[in-house]
Amino acid sequence: MVLTFDKMADARDHLKDLYDSAQSGVPAVVQRSDDPAVAMVRLDSLKRLLRSSCPIDPQIRFGEQSVSVWLPGFPVSAQGADFEAAASEFVAALRDYAETWVEDLRHYPNHAENWGLVNLVQLSDDAELLRHAFGEE
Repeated sequence: MVLTFDKMADARDHLKDLYDSAQSGVPAVVQRSDDPAVAMVRLDSLKRLLRSSCPIDPQIRFGEQSVSVWLPGFPVSAQGADFEAAASEFVAALRDYAETWVEDLRHYPNHAENWGLVNLVQLSDDAELLRHAFGEE
């Protein structure tokens, strides 16, 4: 059964219960006034869901003197002297996009639905993003 609190004070008083519920794999929900409800879930489960629903499928072009990487449909691109450098720069570009999205782009209709990608980027370390984008170990 989903643990739900309609008041922040009640949620604060039951923080251990919220945590224990989410930790056991059952989401916990908190809602404040007329705000949208917020769910507390296990991080590993959320990241697994985001990876499956937000594929990062970059395009790669190997040129004579550089490698270019870009994410179609997103303002994310990078270039490097070799694949490793370009992939590293691509992760940095993903992080730049996520930061810009949080600061401003989330308010625009053509970017608002990119919250899944942004959350995946923010919740993942560089190695996880490299594996997700390029399948590297």
